[in-house]
Amino acid sequence: SYFDKNFKVEVKYFEGKVDFVKIVTVKGKINTNVSGSVESMICNDRTCMPPTKATFNIALN
Repeated sequence: SYFDKNFKVEVKYFEGKVDFVKIVTVKGKINTNVSGSVESMICNDRTCMPPTKATFNIALN
């Protein structure tokens, strides 16, 4: 990560392949769904591609 002085925020970045994992606990014996979205952008040292957004919906049984 690095501090972006233009936006005044800490920027996290990953190189190569990355997996994100989130543990979800469901209370009781119910069927439910977990849904959300992930937004990402690919950059090199010269330019960035426009951001993309991926949505997901996972059934928990």
